[in-house]
Amino acid sequence: MYGQGKYVSGEIITETGIVDGAIVIPETVPHTTIRHCFTPGSITGAGFFTYNEAGVNTYGESNSLGIGSCDADEIWVGRAISHPKYQR
Repeated sequence: MYGQGKYVSGEIITETGIVDGAIVIPETVPHTTIRHCFTPGSITGAGFFTYNEAGVNTYGESNSLGIGSCDADEIWVGRAISHPKYQR
């Protein structure tokens, strides 16, 4: 198992309320495309990720959102892609 992609993390707006997490998108989609899915001003990280059996690695930044990756993003992205290491 190995993969890569892009993500944005923060307070995601859902039909039942707000949840902290990450939304994973294809590398061809701009980060700004999904900013409306988050509470305004709540985006805490954005960038790129790779994953393998050992875990998730987040890195880089989103130029279009003006924010980079942070340490907590590995957990949020891991949960978003259902990586076994990050399941509750």
